[in-house]
Amino acid sequence: MVGTAALVEGTGERVTALGKPPRWWSVVVQPPVSVATAEAYRLLDAARSRRGAPSRPRSESVSLRAADALQRAEFAALAAELVNDFHEPILAAYPAIARADAALRAACGSSLLSGSGSCLFALFENENEARAGAARIARDAVKDVFVVPFHRDDGWR
Repeated sequence: MVGTAALVEGTGERVTALGKPPRWWSVVVQPPVSVATAEAYRLLDAARSRRGAPSRPRSESVSLRAADALQRAEFAALAAELVNDFHEPILAAYPAIARADAALRAACGSSLLSGSGSCLFALFENENEARAGAARIARDAVKDVFVVPFHRDDGWR
């Protein structure tokens, strides 16, 4: 939408461009199943109703801290802030995604669901580390593996 990394808030109606991201890489795994968006939200709503979803002021937003770390090219700080509320409910409901998560985590040291699923990703500071991590992934747990750089549009500084 904005040609670069962006902070998307609300129900997607607030989009803030974050500028040119660092030259980082990701390993993305595609499990052998997919998740319908409506089902993902049903699972998320059920999980939130069970545990209660506390509201936080915007000033305490994990997303804002992650956006700040990305803009400052602070890899460890970004990695520490990454969360996805869909992660646990989706893994609990989809054993194949849980297996892909375990394979990615074992090979790359981290794993997080992308959006509402079903793909998962791990971040790396450089291409060599990303490719080495991807090579270690147990292929029987995933349908496909991708090693991709962060999107960079030279129009952004």
